[in-house]
Amino acid sequence: MTGASARAQRVRSVVLGLGVLLLTAVPHAQPLTLEQTAQEIARQHNANATSLIDDTTVSTSAKAEGVNVVVTYVIRIRQQLPENKRDEFRKGMATELMRGVCTSNANNEAFKRGLYYTLVYRSTEDELLSKLTVSKDTCRKLK
Repeated sequence: MTGASARAQRVRSVVLGLGVLLLTAVPHAQPLTLEQTAQEIARQHNANATSLIDDTTVSTSAKAEGVNVVVTYVIRIRQQLPENKRDEFRKGMATELMRGVCTSNANNEAFKRGLYYTLVYRSTEDELLSKLTVSKDTCRKLK
């Protein structure tokens, strides 16, 4: 497995783990609005962020923007990685991440009603590596 493929595999594992975390429901007296659900997902993610750090992931944070949960990851990549390898990494990561988020949210009622995710990946040098928006419509198109 190439370095880029190994990194993509680790990144995918983090996001799939995030998908499981996001599906954890917190019981409330009244059902949450989509905006409240997004805020709760961001809160849970941030509370568990240190458990998502590994040899590739330097940091992660989430914030709610309406019904959008924006999750940002800062990951280590080799600085001298050629652009064609970076493109390979981006394309492979995008496909895997979208499929993973769609699978993880297949039974998520909030996702079905319009909650969506924006996943942002940056290098430690603040280079934008990937930015994906995954919604119910995105998942429908992947099928």
